[in-house]
Amino acid sequence: MAHWGALAMLVVTGMVILSAWAFMWCGLTCVIRRITFERLYPWAPRAAIPKVQAMMWPAMPLLGFAWIGVAGMDIRIASGRDPLVAALFVALLFVLVLILAVLALCDHKLPDYCYPGWRAKRYYLKHPECAKKELDAPTYRHLLSIS
Repeated sequence: MAHWGALAMLVVTGMVILSAWAFMWCGLTCVIRRITFERLYPWAPRAAIPKVQAMMWPAMPLLGFAWIGVAGMDIRIASGRDPLVAALFVALLFVLVLILAVLALCDHKLPDYCYPGWRAKRYYLKHPECAKKELDAPTYRHLLSIS
């Protein structure tokens, strides 16, 4: 029975990764919108380590699903069934992560919806008075230049 706790931890870790990414991606609060626009690639004019962020943000949901897929694979192994389908699913997710990483490192621009903040950008373009109030001056000028 001890392995069920480990499986639960794999699933919970995957769900936390997916929830954190979705929370940043949706940008429902003004604090999250400001963070995604002032600090995160590709929207921030001074993003910290932009190459790493270009790889990390599109890969996060895939990695969250990979944690859950590994748990599914382990459940099949623990119950004595063939884990081939779950293993292929996990391998496919890691291949997609690798492809996204290579594209990001080669400066290939992924679609805006792959990054947190794309909804904040849409919100700020529709509500410029909120953008002026919530963002600092350099980020606000940057928003105007990318719109």
